[in-house]
Amino acid sequence: MVIKKIIFYVLNKFIREKKNYINAEAIVREDEWEKLRKLIGKGFSWFIITPSNYDYCRNVFNLKIEKSKFINILKSRISFLKYEKEKIFLSIHLGKVRGFLENDLQEKKFKEAIEFLNSVGIKPRKFIILDDVYNKETITIAKKYGLINLVNLNLHIVNPLLKIVKFFRIKTTFIGEIYQNLEKKYFKNIFYLILGEFRNTREKTIHVEALVREDLWTQLKKKVIGKGFTWFIITPANYDYCKAYFNLKMKKKEFSETLIKRLKFLKNKEENIQLHIHFTKDKRFLENRTQKDKFKEAMEFMNSQEIKPAKLAAGWWIFNKFTLTLVKKYGIKEISNYNINPYLKKKSINEITISYVHKYWHDFDFL
Repeated sequence: MVIKKIIFYVLNKFIREKKNYINAEAIVREDEWEKLRKLIGKGFSWFIITPSNYDYCRNVFNLKIEKSKFINILKSRISFLKYEKEKIFLSIHLGKVRGFLENDLQEKKFKEAIEFLNSVGIKPRKFIILDDVYNKETITIAKKYGLINLVNLNLHIVNPLLKIVKFFRIKTTFIGEIYQNLEKKYFKNIFYLILGEFRNTREKTIHVEALVREDLWTQLKKKVIGKGFTWFIITPANYDYCKAYFNLKMKKKEFSETLIKRLKFLKNKEENIQLHIHFTKDKRFLENRTQKDKFKEAMEFMNSQEIKPAKLAAGWWIFNKFTLTLVKKYGIKEISNYNINPYLKKKSINEITISYVHKYWHDFDFL
């Protein structure tokens, strides 16, 4: 018990969690808005997404509305928050991978975001960057538009600990997970997290989402092919997601053609190719129609390349009972899921195997 208190005390000196904010990136959804309205008047700062990230929101939160309606709803929400005298700032998404950031695209997103907020009477000084992906040029562009305070909504790690973490190549998310579990007194989870860092996985899996980019593909051929990975590969069913996340400038046709070339190369190298589909980032927004449509397009594409996937890895690990019905329909036997427990064994649900990995990779990790 004394050791636990010492560990907690040390971490608490180095890390603090910011709890006085709302990352309102799904605020246009009626179900989300009903939940968020209950927080009005509680002293929160509201970091609001803008139309510059419409494509991001549409894919991540399963939106079914046109951009014009997205804008009108957003204006209505902000008007209500202003009436209630809430503090409103900027939330912006620039991409998923720092190496893919481009100055002209950052400039475009910041410009559209600030023009929108100014049009509704908001002149933000603070901002957050979703996924914590930015570079030096980002800060320069932000200052140009009057943004001077970049807020980190993840755990804030002070410089001495951050240097140690970087030196040993430990992910800051790992430190954050340990702290959060420690604060909740989930000591078993902490044990699994630490153990998992040193324990190999039963199956090395890589979620492949940006391999159509030539710069990344070059690295994958050097570092991953022939290393015994299972490739969970995204399909044109998630073209819009890939475009929003990885700053792609190619049309869907070129995306598909490039993906076909990559798959042929991997097949010739006898790599293990399986299916990866993103539905939504939040299980609350997971809809049957979206799953049916994406599954149909993804499987038709895979089958056209004479690939019969036997396993599925759902993006953000989000799936439900209806997913099990679909995988069974398309002949998929197994769903790969994430759990920090490296000893967790497979289980069967409705004749579908649920297997677990305690760590995995994305293709952009090898950039």
